[in-house]
Amino acid sequence: MNSWRKSHREAYVQDFRLPSETEKNSILNLYNEHLKDFSNDNGTVTEILSTGESGVDKTLNAAELASWTMITHLILNLSETVTKG
Repeated sequence: MNSWRKSHREAYVQDFRLPSETEKNSILNLYNEHLKDFSNDNGTVTEILSTGESGVDKTLNAAELASWTMITHLILNLSETVTKG
């Protein structure tokens, strides 16, 4: 591994942290709420999954995928996730 990659990899790993139990429980509770809502709302699921350039794997459960998509949005929009210059 070249020195540039090694230093950037080490910087990434250094800033990484695992979620606390409270954070994990909050995320799982929110996922379950989304899953419950999306299981009864195909229109919203279709709207969420039609966003973006990639196609949807039809072998996946659409309500679960939409729920995880919302969780991903939550995590990526946390202030500690956003790179600040």
